[in-house]
Amino acid sequence: MLYALIGLLSCLAALPASPAAQPPAAAPTPPAVVGPSGGGTTVTTGQLVRPAGKTLEFNGRPVALVASPDGTRVYAKDNRGLVVIDAATWTVVQELKFTKSGGSMTGIAVSKDGSRVFATNAESKFEEATRGEDGTLSWTRHTTILPREGKNSYPCGIALDTMNPDLAYVAISRNNTLATIELSTGKVLRETTVGTAPFEVRLSPDCSVAYVSNLGGRLPAPGEKAAESSGTPVVVDARGIVASGTVSVVDLKANVEVVQIETGLLPCDLALTADGHTLYVANANSDTVSVIDTASRRVTRTLDVRPAAELCFGSMPDGLVIDASANRLYVANSGNNAVAVFDLASSSARAQGFIPAGWLPASMAMLGSDLVVGNIKGVGSRTPKEAGRLHSPWHRGSISRVASPTGQELKELTAQAIRDAHVPQALAALERSTSEGPAVVIPTKPGERSLIEHVFYVIKENRTYDQVFGDMGKGNGEPKLCVYGRDSTPNQHALAEQFVLLDNYYCNGVLSADGHQWATQGTTTPYLELSFGGFARSYDLGTDALTFAPSGFIWDHVLARGFSFRNYGEFDYPSIKPEATYKAIYDDFVAGKSSYTFPQSIALESARKYAAPDFPGWHLDIPDVLRADRFIREFLKFDAAGTVPNFSIIYLCNDHTAGKDEDKPTPRSMVADNDLALGRVVEAISHSKVWGKSVIVVNEDDPQDGFDHVDGHRSTCLVVSPYAKRGAIVSDFYNQSSVVLTIERIFGASPQAQLYALAPVMSTCFTSTPDLTPFKAVPNIVPLCEMNPKKKAAADGQKAPLAFDFSKPDLADEDDLNRVLWHDAMGDDAPYPEEFAGSHAKGLAALGLKLDERVVKDDDDDD
Repeated sequence: MLYALIGLLSCLAALPASPAAQPPAAAPTPPAVVGPSGGGTTVTTGQLVRPAGKTLEFNGRPVALVASPDGTRVYAKDNRGLVVIDAATWTVVQELKFTKSGGSMTGIAVSKDGSRVFATNAESKFEEATRGEDGTLSWTRHTTILPREGKNSYPCGIALDTMNPDLAYVAISRNNTLATIELSTGKVLRETTVGTAPFEVRLSPDCSVAYVSNLGGRLPAPGEKAAESSGTPVVVDARGIVASGTVSVVDLKANVEVVQIETGLLPCDLALTADGHTLYVANANSDTVSVIDTASRRVTRTLDVRPAAELCFGSMPDGLVIDASANRLYVANSGNNAVAVFDLASSSARAQGFIPAGWLPASMAMLGSDLVVGNIKGVGSRTPKEAGRLHSPWHRGSISRVASPTGQELKELTAQAIRDAHVPQALAALERSTSEGPAVVIPTKPGERSLIEHVFYVIKENRTYDQVFGDMGKGNGEPKLCVYGRDSTPNQHALAEQFVLLDNYYCNGVLSADGHQWATQGTTTPYLELSFGGFARSYDLGTDALTFAPSGFIWDHVLARGFSFRNYGEFDYPSIKPEATYKAIYDDFVAGKSSYTFPQSIALESARKYAAPDFPGWHLDIPDVLRADRFIREFLKFDAAGTVPNFSIIYLCNDHTAGKDEDKPTPRSMVADNDLALGRVVEAISHSKVWGKSVIVVNEDDPQDGFDHVDGHRSTCLVVSPYAKRGAIVSDFYNQSSVVLTIERIFGASPQAQLYALAPVMSTCFTSTPDLTPFKAVPNIVPLCEMNPKKKAAADGQKAPLAFDFSKPDLADEDDLNRVLWHDAMGDDAPYPEEFAGSHAKGLAALGLKLDERVVKDDDDDD
């Protein structure tokens, strides 16, 4: 595969210039932003982002773009509202926030005369903004599309009827319908049933037919395997991952769906040729574009958008636009941070080249002959403050603009895009060993044997490095930001001191919905990344089949290699029978009783099938020491019988804390509970018969917006094993994807998704000489079940009393919660460290990761 990549890079020199392309006034230049030599920004995936052309940054996540008919404006919809960009100066001239909620996954349109802009929000509104005499927009109408079930209908894509300017058609995601809206009155005239989770809409030139992309595809046939997505059954494969994608063809005269055309998975954006003969469909979960002949209503060709044919899943195309002047189709590859360029005059199913974009491109528009790209994450989470609120999901999004590149320019841009996206590393990670050879601790290639036979993967909740290890006295820590130091986390401190202290480890995810996906799949999906304006369909931890990447979960790959798996709590939402408080359950546990049961609720079949039946998942009224006890009891039985599973996931969630609610333990007590539980788990494993061939990896699902002086994404990770280095500080860059890749390398599995295939394997944490010394759990210092006092007014200007909903992860406002945690630990008078809160990406900006020179040397000779 490496030779294939070298061949790919070499053949770029032979790329012809498109005869229809117009040369730009000047060669595109990367923006000069803080980062490695040559400009660019390193993001948490480890990839380098250097968009071609001009880049405009702002404090939002752009998901949809449209240019004004006169070419003077570009309108973007982001997670907050509308962003108005002046095309001549390439500056933001207005930001118009939605009056309620944020923006839905897509949906923006501008009237033919440019006087009105339409957008959809993340609840149930189709919004209309009117342009005033001074050119500014203001909201003038809010049309409600009533939900069929649930509290929000979640409108998405919009198409305006050019034959009847009084009509608009809107894809209603949770209703599974296409709504017809009368613009003069704001009335919903009708809704036509289409497929599951409709996303985008395009109209035929005569506006008699609507084409609607359905993220969830068709409804399951009788007896067909199905799961649920936001209340609607969807077709799934044996792993529980959505297995259907369709485009609905709707007769707008008869108001009926005529047919659903099967496409690739997660069909999202659509592009229709001017003559209406050809429809292009971006299939985000298949790495393809379906080419549909609208006359025959069938797929006639499939385009492969990956930079190299050998790559696994992960280019994730989620945006399309046709450049008629150059006869090109542009495809936004969200996983490669690049735009794939297809010559429409060519019969090739491969891209002509690639244009570097910002982080996670998702939407595009043409501004004359210039390509405009909306990059959801842009340059990363680089904005620490927004209207006095700090939130990790917020990013410094960007809009990049580049002239259509000629053949030579496209060749140069393609070489850059491939390197910056770390395609060489991903290809190298896929190369399987041709011979087993002697067993080693961490194999260098998939298929080689490892000395490790048992992996215990502990997933915890929501802490940064400095919050826990800022007081270590070694490594890169800041004691002033340490709120849960040695007193609260003596076991984690002992483990980091006795084994490996990782002080340059990052979470890819920023909240639980994407954090657990990164932790268990090593990747994310456009479906999740587009949803940050409001998770109306689902805020998912294993409950919505549409959120899962088609590459599968880490346990799918372990099981496929013939190894065994046990799930302790992941994706479980247990209940408590009979209902009881934390204290009642804790007291019962300490007394050695079992008065309470915790019936499981695990939607994902593959996680449910291998679940330990009495181990509860997310519920903050259940002590982690109880979870640890239940794991240890079963583990000791397995150890005695010689049947310890090869791979175990153990979910210990109480370091999340439950704020200052009166019926909950104090935050430090919950962190101490989590720490002691972890210590006991490690102690049990390290005294077992399998210890000599085991590794325990511990990390957080996300850092939320905790406090860290290096970077808001920096978090804790522990590597514990007889083969782990002892007393070492490891400052190599690693992330959640590194954890997934390293575990799968141990089991001989090939990576199934690019975003963890390109991650560095955690080899520097290990040594070939084992030290079998076991770990002894450290007694807690902070009392367990230390209950919060009665509520009092909150400090730092916050509303009081602050009550939070912890029934599911992240329902609590994270900035409010983190302020409460800070003042609880540091005192009411301690200034809240705003400059270090939020995923501000200070460290990643200066990190300056270089291309892995083991794969391809980054110099001019490679071209």
